[in-house]
Amino acid sequence: MKMSSSLPASSVSAIALITAAIAVILLASNFTTINAQQEEQQQQQQQQLTSQSSAIENRTAAATTQSTKDSISVQVPQGWIIQDVNNTGFALGVEVLQGYGILAQLCPEEEQEQQGAPLPNASGNISSSSSNSCQGAQEEVIHIVRYPNLGARLGISSEDVITNDDITLDTILAYQMQKLQEVGYRDIRIVNSTDTTINVISTGLNNNVIAIVPAKLVEMTYSTNFAPNETRSGYLISTATDATPRNLGMVTGYTIFYEGDSTAADAQEQTTLPSGSLRPLPPSVGQVFDSFELIAAPEVEQAVLVALAAQAEEEEPADILTVEMISNGTEGVVPATFEFEANLTGGTEPYTISWDFGDGSGGSDGETVLLTFSEAGTYNIAVTAADSTGQTASDSIEITVEGPPTEESPTVEEPLAEETEETVCDSSYPDMCIPPLPPNLTCDDVGTRNFEVVPPDPHGFDGDNDGIGCESGSNPPDLDEPDNNLGSDGSVDLGGLIDNLIDGII
Repeated sequence: MKMSSSLPASSVSAIALITAAIAVILLASNFTTINAQQEEQQQQQQQQLTSQSSAIENRTAAATTQSTKDSISVQVPQGWIIQDVNNTGFALGVEVLQGYGILAQLCPEEEQEQQGAPLPNASGNISSSSSNSCQGAQEEVIHIVRYPNLGARLGISSEDVITNDDITLDTILAYQMQKLQEVGYRDIRIVNSTDTTINVISTGLNNNVIAIVPAKLVEMTYSTNFAPNETRSGYLISTATDATPRNLGMVTGYTIFYEGDSTAADAQEQTTLPSGSLRPLPPSVGQVFDSFELIAAPEVEQAVLVALAAQAEEEEPADILTVEMISNGTEGVVPATFEFEANLTGGTEPYTISWDFGDGSGGSDGETVLLTFSEAGTYNIAVTAADSTGQTASDSIEITVEGPPTEESPTVEEPLAEETEETVCDSSYPDMCIPPLPPNLTCDDVGTRNFEVVPPDPHGFDGDNDGIGCESGSNPPDLDEPDNNLGSDGSVDLGGLIDNLIDGII
């Protein structure tokens, strides 16, 4: 089981789902126990387990139990046992009618040895449907449940499942919760849930994964008809596929349901986790959940082999994969930010991209990355791309980052204040730009003669008020002497003006 937020749909997975129209073949093989540390005994174990067994004990932590009859594969933790529930014959017909059937149960060995009534966790619960169940288990038990004809019951197709549509997954989960309620589990509350995936393997292809189907891992609390006032905690995996018998091509649902104890539920009430975060499963239970896989029908395996062979014959050689790194710059001053883009051409999608940022960091898988360097230095940025056929290509670029500027050598000079100030011209002098008061300017300061002046003439360039400033000619005004022809209020003294004219004639 692989935790993920989305389903990576491989080409092999898509090929496996094409076999929806292949006829159903029921397999009569039994549970086969495979010890990873004793591979040389595998053939002997398969021969010994050709008859239907009512119970299979496994005390080895690395043991994997497979049932091609029930299309399941799971590891049995050390100290636990697995019981194969007899769901053949009449029980198989009951499974179809009631909408679910128990394939197997796991429980701690010491609990199994306690003889007693069926599990006391629910009235008429799912574990009481077989004499081969984990009877006497008072605390922990794991049920592996199958839901036949799930697609027809819910009106969903394999395409709905493989697209990992949340609505479809939630619909499947709701149906499976409903079945739990029908057999005596009550007050079910989903504490948190997360998306995950379940592998579909082929025993004829060395247990290779030939499909991946979406699933939901749910943390829940509940009570039972037997003990309605006792709150228990548990975990559940909900998934579905059309690649397994008995109804090959039809969507069949599967559930792993772990019943915890009330003590764990009480402890959960003391702490609150963020939404979407699940509390860790007990180690033994986590081993079962992580190892759970579905076994594809032989027809699916054969269809995959045929399709891959045809694809290999018809497929043209893939284009050569190339990658070119594009950067928005190669030099900067700390903190310096650069944008890098991997331009991919050729090859066969999907691509896998990895970056090396030259400072010991990397790992990004996007085609575009944004990176800020806070230390000066020279960095070699490299990108490596791989396509689905195994082709690889790489490219690199070197950037230089300088340290921050010092006070002695500023990188940017501030402009002088007077250079940045806007020059203001007095409107009394339309021919030239003369600033207003202060300071008081004279004709020597401006160096220009005979320019237009309009009142109020703050600098007094037009001494005779004839509209001409700093006048030059036969009789320029004495700009250094006060004008005696003006009264104290600025009005013209006509008497003085006449006297001056007479004096000038004489």
